[in-house]
Amino acid sequence: MLIFTVFFIKAQEIIQPEELETKSFQLYTEKKWAQLSTLVNKALEQKIDYYYIRVRAGIAEFEQKNYIAAELHFRKALTFNSTDEFAQTYLYYCLLNNGLEDEAAQFAKHLSDSSKKIINNVRLNFLVLMEGGTKRSNTNIYNDPISNIEKNYFDPAFYVQLGFKHRLRNNINLFHAYTNYRQTSYLGIVNQNQYYIGANFLFKNQWSVSSAFHFYRIKFTGKKSVFNPNTFLLNEIKDTVYPNFNNYVLAFAINKRIHKFNFSIGTCFNKNQDTEQYIHSAMLSYAVFGNQRLVIGSQFYLNNKNTNTTMYGSILPFIYVQAIPQLSFKTVYFNNKGNNIIEDNGYLVNNSLDLTKERWSVLTNFSFNPRISIYALYQLEEKTESFQGFNYKYHVGIMGIKVGF
Repeated sequence: MLIFTVFFIKAQEIIQPEELETKSFQLYTEKKWAQLSTLVNKALEQKIDYYYIRVRAGIAEFEQKNYIAAELHFRKALTFNSTDEFAQTYLYYCLLNNGLEDEAAQFAKHLSDSSKKIINNVRLNFLVLMEGGTKRSNTNIYNDPISNIEKNYFDPAFYVQLGFKHRLRNNINLFHAYTNYRQTSYLGIVNQNQYYIGANFLFKNQWSVSSAFHFYRIKFTGKKSVFNPNTFLLNEIKDTVYPNFNNYVLAFAINKRIHKFNFSIGTCFNKNQDTEQYIHSAMLSYAVFGNQRLVIGSQFYLNNKNTNTTMYGSILPFIYVQAIPQLSFKTVYFNNKGNNIIEDNGYLVNNSLDLTKERWSVLTNFSFNPRISIYALYQLEEKTESFQGFNYKYHVGIMGIKVGF
């Protein structure tokens, strides 16, 4: 009796193709997206799969803002009809709404002329970025031996950057950035100029490869003590301009998207004066709802210096939240051991003598429209001074604007 009951229930769940077509079209016309998604999932479990059911499922997921699931349906629909403009256009918008502008641009080359005219209003070929900010330490003072006046260890630092992103080809994107960083401390004055170029190569099946070169030149005006040769007493501390230090970073990373997951592994080489540093990284993220509303993940780093076999680790867990389509927040915690590291595939250079032990970051982005957005970053850094070993904090504030063309 029990066996018969189970068999009867299973038989009742079987969907006939004719019934599926009629019911799915009805739910589609009535815009009952959740019910349509449930129906299609049942049909796919029974190996019923064809073009129209995939398109309807894709639209149902798209309307529910499940862009990753919608992308999978439209990609499958295109295996049944590779030239269909309707599915192609929807797939383009799935990628775009999931923050995958580079992949969307690569896919756009496959669209027909009529479809390209539709998307030209939102497609961006160039992006200009301008940002600037400062960082200020908490109160840490020392007694100047000449003036006998208490002064700050670290005056506020100032930072500006101008960036430009463009497409070399549909599957190759380049990003250039010039940065200037200036700060005065009890050791002297640092004026650092940087040039960064990063390339992103897109391949089939959601693979991509990134490479980068980052050059930074440090001009340092340091304090030099001058003693009286007769009394051996300190006469003065004068500024001395030291030779410029030319340094560079080489970076390489491989990235793969699999449904809601994003994986990346990379390596980075940093040549800083007489120091050579090797940094290996990995990243894993998960789009909880199949879109950009909530993404959680973490980056991991291992590094050593000058072929030293001791490896030090860093971890950066993060949470990204898109509160509304125009407004997003990203919070990152950084925990670090041993050495300062180069982050984000060679982009963020931290060549301070003082170790950054911890860092909290909050990034807010607001989009006025698809072409213009502004953002603000706040960071709280916990650092250890390299010579005297005391702990101190930095409060970092940066604001910027991005304009697309």
